[in-house]
Amino acid sequence: MRPRISFLLAALTASVICVATAAEMGSALAKPAGVSCADFRRKADGSWTPVRRSVVVGPRGAFAVEPGEVFYIQVQGTTNYGAKIAETLNQRCR
Repeated sequence: MRPRISFLLAALTASVICVATAAEMGSALAKPAGVSCADFRRKADGSWTPVRRSVVVGPRGAFAVEPGEVFYIQVQGTTNYGAKIAETLNQRCR
């Protein structure tokens, strides 16, 4: 009888951890990217391009962007590195 209680307790604990982790991930994905307006230029077509190598902080961590990369408004929830770079720049830098 004792092993069954231990198994149920372990399963319950794992479930609580999974739910808490999923909630934390959901809130992290909702956060906008950490971008600097000075590091990007808006192009005539509405896209954004870095003017220098810079670091963007997104929900999945920091990553580098290089001049020549182009970031557009994302369709159907897709992201660049987990961050909506163009959307964030449009909100903060226009």
